Amino acid sequence: MLGFRALVRAFALGASLAALAGAGLVAGPASAATLGAWSATAPLVTARTEATTTVLANGQVLVAGGKTVTNGAVGATATAELYNPATGRFTATGSMPIAVGDATAALLANGEVLVVGGDTPANGALTPTGAAELYDPATGSWSSVAPLPAKLAVFGAVSVRLANGLVLVAGGARVVRNATSATADVELYHPASRSWTRASGMPGAGVVDAVAAQLANGDVLVAGGENELLNGARSTTSSSAVYSVARGRWTSTPPMPLAVQWASAARLANGDVLVAGGSTTTAGTPTPAAELFDPATATWATTGSLPGAGSYGAEAVPLPSGYVLYLGGLVDPGQSSTGATATYSPVTGTWQATGALGTARAFASVAVLPGGYVLAAGGETGASSVTSAAELYLAGLPPSITSAATATFAAGAYGAFTVTTAGAPAPAVTVSGSLPAGVTLARGANGTATLAGVPAASSVGHYSVTLTASDSVGAPATQVLSVVVLERRTAGYWYVTSSGSVEHQGAARPFSSPSRPAPSAVVAIVPTPDAGGYYLAGAAGGVYNYGDAGFFGSKAHALLSGRPVVAMAASPDARGYYLVTSAGNVFVFGDARFYGSPVHAHLASRVVAFATTPDGRGYWVATASGEVLGYGDATPRAAPAIAHSSGRVVAIAASPTGPGCYLATSSGSVYGVGGARPLGAPAPHGRLAGSVTGFAVTADGAGYYLVTSRGSVYNSASAPFFGSSAHASLPSPVTGFAPADVVG
Repeated sequence: MLGFRALVRAFALGASLAALAGAGLVAGPASAATLGAWSATAPLVTARTEATTTVLANGQVLVAGGKTVTNGAVGATATAELYNPATGRFTATGSMPIAVGDATAALLANGEVLVVGGDTPANGALTPTGAAELYDPATGSWSSVAPLPAKLAVFGAVSVRLANGLVLVAGGARVVRNATSATADVELYHPASRSWTRASGMPGAGVVDAVAAQLANGDVLVAGGENELLNGARSTTSSSAVYSVARGRWTSTPPMPLAVQWASAARLANGDVLVAGGSTTTAGTPTPAAELFDPATATWATTGSLPGAGSYGAEAVPLPSGYVLYLGGLVDPGQSSTGATATYSPVTGTWQATGALGTARAFASVAVLPGGYVLAAGGETGASSVTSAAELYLAGLPPSITSAATATFAAGAYGAFTVTTAGAPAPAVTVSGSLPAGVTLARGANGTATLAGVPAASSVGHYSVTLTASDSVGAPATQVLSVVVLERRTAGYWYVTSSGSVEHQGAARPFSSPSRPAPSAVVAIVPTPDAGGYYLAGAAGGVYNYGDAGFFGSKAHALLSGRPVVAMAASPDARGYYLVTSAGNVFVFGDARFYGSPVHAHLASRVVAFATTPDGRGYWVATASGEVLGYGDATPRAAPAIAHSSGRVVAIAASPTGPGCYLATSSGSVYGVGGARPLGAPAPHGRLAGSVTGFAVTADGAGYYLVTSRGSVYNSASAPFFGSSAHASLPSPVTGFAPADVVG
């Protein structure tokens, strides 16, 4: 038994005991990890090699059993542990009923893990077992199930879960009359009954340490390995065969170009199977050769060779990018380990060296993790040592665009559309094609980008642009994005009196009162962007929300020290608002951002008005004498020359179609500030029915409204008129005006 692989793998570990390697702790995959490089993660609880490694449905990795070295003696362990990618740590889980190494494992459809066969300690040595053990992730416990039939006991077998849910276990080495031999036996495990049935045997005398791969159609390829006969003859083999799930039988396929054992296999995205490295002799002679199996033609061909002299006992895993990562292995009959790694490109058929392992190892536990990482834990570091060290390789994830393919904006109103992506590292997003005037793309954090801005009134229509996400892993992802700019128009308006009564005209809907004290000393009315609600602001700092307007706080119980609130404005996304006092204090609520205030400035007169820029990234503060102070992206503006006959400034509004803003005075004069373009025809000249207390610019920026303290509404030529309270008796003077803008 011990002579079967005495020169190679675990049985040679018994010669002596070397120090077990460790690794420093880190809290999971590091955010600063380098693409194509390895970094340490927390070590295994128990150093081991030839353990089974299974990625569970929850993304954690189960490492079970394996061979160990204790006081110079090779043994097997029944311990099992879980690696949590979120924490970057291994923790012990339930122990197996039987300690095994060099077993084979399969993840069942119900999430349980089946471990079959392997070497187990018996009479002071390791001997094959036919035990089958089942791990339940829900309870973290193991149980024994029916062993392999006909007293079959093997190590070095292969297993694959078939599409029908059964598990195929094929080949391996067994002991007959104190001599080892490879078997061609094949068994099928039935999870529903937890029982076994015999399947059609493999062609030939059987193999141990072969490679197996499930083909795209669900069939199973088994290739290479070692033949072992009862007469002691041993040799590597180039034989290969395919198991048909539908027919339940094997078909021999042409031999591999090169006979290998302890090789590594990975199925490529195109369905071909790559077999890389391995040993060309039973003594451990490494090869850098790589071979491809084409299921469509059932033929083999050579492909590019690994860098260097090659290795055996390595691992090959397919990466999300479509490449294959080959790592570690042994490089000579003396079992010297290597930390070399390389990636294979199916497109070019060539290998490229990549970042070296921190700990050279072979027969390690290797798994592809969510997030584009590869875990390598444990393994042999030489002929007489095993390790508990573990590390992570950042292979990355190809980019993809995960946001919707349509973005909708309204002309004259600030809008934003967030482009989201998946990939590692975080992809960079670019756009090609013509965006609506006023809309730009800005790259954000974590692979996001934002299309944002205020579309010009003339940009109504449909636009088609192409988004591209790139992260240096795989091909860039593209998406055709439809950008729709809808017309935004004024369909009605509200105006409010100081006692809190709200008059509505046109399509401006009335909303029920909030369940709180009635408003008093109201100074402003501010609609939500969808005209589905509004806010009233009181001089004492109270905020009253109606309809779909959310409440984010107020200054109702604050001491304003004789500085009453005089103005209010909402964030463009309706998730926050501002209150402004006569002294220039700017209070922010919700997601409203603070950019500064004139509270400590030497103002010629008190603050009377406040307006945000269309994109919500700045604001203006205006005084009664016409001073305009800008903060954020609202640049400061020189005070216009306001005629004495115009009265005092009472309101300010942002230009929806360009830079700058407008001021309105108590007499009804309107002034453009900072490049705000001229509006439509002015309101009627002459004496107005009361002094102006409210002002608003139309959604298209082509006209405006004025409202007086008596409820008279004056519209410029392009601003539609919906009625007024000019001939009605209002309970108190009008103090604020707001248009009801609709999109469509």
